[in-house]
Amino acid sequence: MKRHITTLLLALVILPLACRADQLAWISRADVEKVVGSIQQDILLKQKLGQPYYMILYCSRCDREYVKVWEVKKVVTVAIPGTDYFEMNVFGRCILRSSKEIREGQYQEPIQYEAVPKDESKWILQGVDLAYVYTPSPDDSFRCIGKKYKLECDVHVEKINLPKEALMKLK
Repeated sequence: MKRHITTLLLALVILPLACRADQLAWISRADVEKVVGSIQQDILLKQKLGQPYYMILYCSRCDREYVKVWEVKKVVTVAIPGTDYFEMNVFGRCILRSSKEIREGQYQEPIQYEAVPKDESKWILQGVDLAYVYTPSPDDSFRCIGKKYKLECDVHVEKINLPKEALMKLK
């Protein structure tokens, strides 16, 4: 009996910590489609201009996480089997990442970035948590999608500025 109580108490402590990271991974179809439609329009506009579209993936509520800059070709809505939930999948590749992993709550700009080696920068389709995806803003920063679309989320970092050196690596 004592072991069951200990297991239950441990689960009650660990579960909220684990759940903090996955906030907007699986959400309603309407919310995902609103975000996907808007981003896909931005991607198509960039493609018409012959320019790549970039987004940043960074879980600010996770410990020891790299800030990753992705070149993205397409975003799509995907149903989660056996549920009423959906997620955004990104077809892209990671081309830059922070030089060091960042501890939870320790994000501080400027961040040093390095190019991802070509053998590690493969085009993939990946599901993402919208609380930890950052898209370009008019002020040349990248803003948290969850906050931009007023989806309920708790993040440590709402805006990311890429230093000029990192922007030069993208060109």
